[in-house]
Amino acid sequence: MREQILFGPHRVFPGRLSVSRTFGDIEAKRTKYLGNPKVVIATPDIKCFKIEDNYDYIVLGCDGIYDKLSNTEVIQAGWEAAKKKFTDRGQAIHENCGFAVESILKSAVY
Repeated sequence: MREQILFGPHRVFPGRLSVSRTFGDIEAKRTKYLGNPKVVIATPDIKCFKIEDNYDYIVLGCDGIYDKLSNTEVIQAGWEAAKKKFTDRGQAIHENCGFAVESILKSAVY
């Protein structure tokens, strides 16, 4: 049997998932495929909160981002991109958000 060396986050076998919640990925859930239905579930973790006037933005991220970056690093990458790319008050908000998302993804990958 060949030895596997894994780098990065802990993985769920079979399937090599780095998440505990997922839709699909039947091989990690069904005992028929040697999965464990008590480890990987599809039930989401939902948190409710009131959006306050002092919130600048809300970040929804996945394990691919938070495996690499802390909350602070995500916020810094978003703000830095917004500061660099923001040119005038009439600029579309979705355009600024796009710059922030691109910066966060680049920070997570490199």
